Amino acid sequence: MKKEVLSKQHQNVVVDILKQKNILPVTRFKNAKLLSRIIAYCFSNVFLSKDLVIFIGNRESLYNLQKDLLKLNIESYFDKDIIYRNEKISKLYCCDVGFILLLRYLGAPEGNKISQNLKIPKWIM
Repeated sequence: MKKEVLSKQHQNVVVDILKQKNILPVTRFKNAKLLSRIIAYCFSNVFLSKDLVIFIGNRESLYNLQKDLLKLNIESYFDKDIIYRNEKISKLYCCDVGFILLLRYLGAPEGNKISQNLKIPKWIM
């Protein structure tokens, strides 16, 4: 069971904000497709905490991801690239707490994914 990050009252405020951004309800086909792509990315190189999500990968993939986030009215920003094992790595940051709560609710994995028994969320299938 996932820990609650916000009180019930604050969760209701977040839901209202997500509705205003037209992210909810998730059952809208366009939103479900975008969110399923974003959740799929979360199963690879992503750091997810209660107030921050960092998507890690090559710049081109992250630009495409950023376009999806913008379609959902979610702001994100790039940090400078780093070189790791002779590869250029980019990081895309998002601090939208409402969106982060939505990712957690929809089944995005948190913490060390290597040591977890991960399951694809049923709503994606």
